[in-house]
Amino acid sequence: MARSPLCLSLLLLLAVAVAGASTFDEENPIRTVVSNVLREFETSVVNVVGYSRQALSFARFAHRYGKSYETEEEMKLRFSIFSENLKLIKSHNRKGLSYTMAVNSQSNSAFSLFEHLYILPEIFIYKN
Repeated sequence: MARSPLCLSLLLLLAVAVAGASTFDEENPIRTVVSNVLREFETSVVNVVGYSRQALSFARFAHRYGKSYETEEEMKLRFSIFSENLKLIKSHNRKGLSYTMAVNSQSNSAFSLFEHLYILPEIFIYKN
């Protein structure tokens, strides 16, 4: 007899939780707008670089950091660099070292550009 009210209470709690979660997603207009904008951007990226998990990651990266590309060639180049950097990040993180790497706003930049902008200027500053 004691099990019946307990089971009924758990089922009621589960039903309320499920109903509450689904209505928030459906009623949140910001989520819909952001989802539509991201989906459109993903489609434009996939049309240029082809469909893959890395292409979707690249689209989310570019959308998150507000990246825009003048031409399809530039987008393809940045996607290629992003893909190589993503492989490097995943490879590094599998090693279980004391620090991890992650995608950031510069993940579509080649190391040579990073070196030119951030490392080499310091060398020239200190030599003078």
